[in-house]
Amino acid sequence: MKVELFTAIQSRRSIRKFQDTPVPREDLRRMLEAARHAPSGTNQQPWHFVVVQDRGLLQQMAQAVEHKFCSLLERSEKVGAPRRMEAYLRYLRRFSTFFAQAPVTIAVLQKDYDLVDLNAIELILGQQHDPSPHGVAAAVENLLLAAHALGYGACWTHGPLVARNELERLLGVAKPWRLFAMVPVGLPAESPPARPRKPLEEIVTFLP
Repeated sequence: MKVELFTAIQSRRSIRKFQDTPVPREDLRRMLEAARHAPSGTNQQPWHFVVVQDRGLLQQMAQAVEHKFCSLLERSEKVGAPRRMEAYLRYLRRFSTFFAQAPVTIAVLQKDYDLVDLNAIELILGQQHDPSPHGVAAAVENLLLAAHALGYGACWTHGPLVARNELERLLGVAKPWRLFAMVPVGLPAESPPARPRKPLEEIVTFLP
């Protein structure tokens, strides 16, 4: 079991090109089953998953994202934003609509921690403290690993969230939920090499 887990973790890749092959409902359920077993603060499980397979809807979502980027680039030119900002927007734009080419995209939703009054906690601590994003992030990682273990590719994307409001309208998302991430899933049509990772010596401190 340990070997399988570590192999899955180390061999997982972010896949952005997919085969045009449907993902069976049973496989999707197994991925989502893994996601729902993620840890969360006081076990609130502040997540919901919207599985999108309709190509027409996926195209509408991609168009909303593309339109938003065009609007942002136009605005940045008008206000004379630094070239670095414009370059970043153009870079992000390249990786923000490929989800529409996947046979299925899972929209991950989040809601705020609701056990206590977050405003009161902020007043006492002097800082915001909402643990719900941490739990949702753990659920997404479980989803990615499960997809990989089943032979599928997936990618955790945030770029599309520039059009969060538009996407939420298309998906019918209502409060208290909000869009947290988009995860396209499908059989991989690419095999990207491993990306470099920082050595443990650079990222770990063992205290005596």
